[in-house]
Amino acid sequence: MDRAKRRKVTKICFLLYLGVVGSVGYLLWNIHDAGMLPQQYELAALCLMISLLLFEGMFFLKSRMHREKGKRIGSGVMALLLGIALFGGSAYASLMLDKTQDVLRAFAGKDSKATQDFDKPFIMYLSGSDTRSKTLQKSRSDVNILMVMNPTTNKIFLLNTPRDYYIPNAAGGGAMDKLTHCGLYGIENSMKSLGNFYGVPVKHYGQINFTGFERLIDALGGITVDSPSDFTTYKSNIHFTKGINQCNGKQALAYARERHAFATGDNARGEHQMEVITAMVKKASNNKLSVIANYGSLLNSLDGTFVTDFSDGDLSALIKTFLNGAGKWKIERYAVTGTGGKATSFSAPNSYAYVTYPDTNSVNEAKAKLTKHMTVEETED
Repeated sequence: MDRAKRRKVTKICFLLYLGVVGSVGYLLWNIHDAGMLPQQYELAALCLMISLLLFEGMFFLKSRMHREKGKRIGSGVMALLLGIALFGGSAYASLMLDKTQDVLRAFAGKDSKATQDFDKPFIMYLSGSDTRSKTLQKSRSDVNILMVMNPTTNKIFLLNTPRDYYIPNAAGGGAMDKLTHCGLYGIENSMKSLGNFYGVPVKHYGQINFTGFERLIDALGGITVDSPSDFTTYKSNIHFTKGINQCNGKQALAYARERHAFATGDNARGEHQMEVITAMVKKASNNKLSVIANYGSLLNSLDGTFVTDFSDGDLSALIKTFLNGAGKWKIERYAVTGTGGKATSFSAPNSYAYVTYPDTNSVNEAKAKLTKHMTVEETED
């Protein structure tokens, strides 16, 4: 190869080397900006990357300066392979960091977009929409759970209210209605109606439909449920054995929705729904790093099927609060009960429909538990 061609190849190789240096530098800056590593680990990562870049530079120089052709080729191949590994690895890592930067910045205390204080107990309304569309639509609420998250005690309280519960509908000025019908007037109306019924401040909500639920479970890698009995679901014909069952998204949805196989009907379904949420909490808490690394893909799996009143910054801060307590959360579940009957409702004033009349004792017990779990310094019974 003549001297002019060698100079040209050298320039191209040098530009490629600069590209690798730039890619690595960009990754190191992202790591520093996200604050995901302690200072000593940042320094260690910097030293490692510089060492690798120096090795690549050494191989690059040998490939251009060594007198023996065989050694020049060998050094060139080593420089190329190391360069590809460094460039590809740092580019991929930067992409993953970009997808998870909201959570990482929240962990570093740099997320200025968060407006909520998640160091104090709060109540969130969890709603399941009975639709299967790829985009969430206003509809009846099939799942109605109030979740109290208390970071000071590392406790989560789940309260299930049956979908047919006969309560005052906020949209009707307090006229009696089935809880599930409150969702026809918007999720905010369901949240307000439940808050009024239990006399507690419910300020946040999250709603997901069947499609989003299945996607979320699959994105988490499935969950484990402990079935109290052998049963086969009515519509989907999925069988569950007594004891531990591994579930993907479709199976978890069937487990959470089934009521026909149980004598207690809707009460059993409500218990299963809370069990599924508990299993999701445990799965995420036991896989903290995986949740952070796959934060972007988890959110993408919910695209169009999940709504919440939290901003992106608040959602990141909420996930930070949850993951900070990973492995420590204790979960308590409770479901209010009642008796079946028929009545007219605000949403259907001219016809009688099945309703569940609230049991006063169980409602009062639920109110006491909500108050207890909302206390910053919760006292033990």
